[in-house]
Amino acid sequence: PQVSIYSFIKVHSSLEQDESEYASRNYWAKSIDFVICYCHKADRQYLYTPVLLMELDGSSHFSSAKYGTKTFRRQQENDRFKDSLFSDLNIPLIRFQIPDNHLTRKDLPRLRLLLSKYFPRQSQNK
Repeated sequence: PQVSIYSFIKVHSSLEQDESEYASRNYWAKSIDFVICYCHKADRQYLYTPVLLMELDGSSHFSSAKYGTKTFRRQQENDRFKDSLFSDLNIPLIRFQIPDNHLTRKDLPRLRLLLSKYFPRQSQNK
């Protein structure tokens, strides 16, 4: 949980200086709530490839009422940045809405349904 984007997406060294600074600033400052990776061993080390990302979107993603207009606008900008980045990289980003800011057991069926698209259960008859 709370994985820095910079820890799994590297800024390409061929970027212009101002582009590189912008990208680094955005990667260092932003994180993803959950990163699910494929793990494989290469030589004598383990390598991890992100296959699915998940964001838990609380009340700050939907309204300025609780945290103010400035925070709400910043949140919307961050969400657009992440949506665009991971769309461009072809890494699925799931947004799971929890408007009351609390994830509970009651959310489990909805969460399972959302994840089932990416992790279908094996048939018990196989």
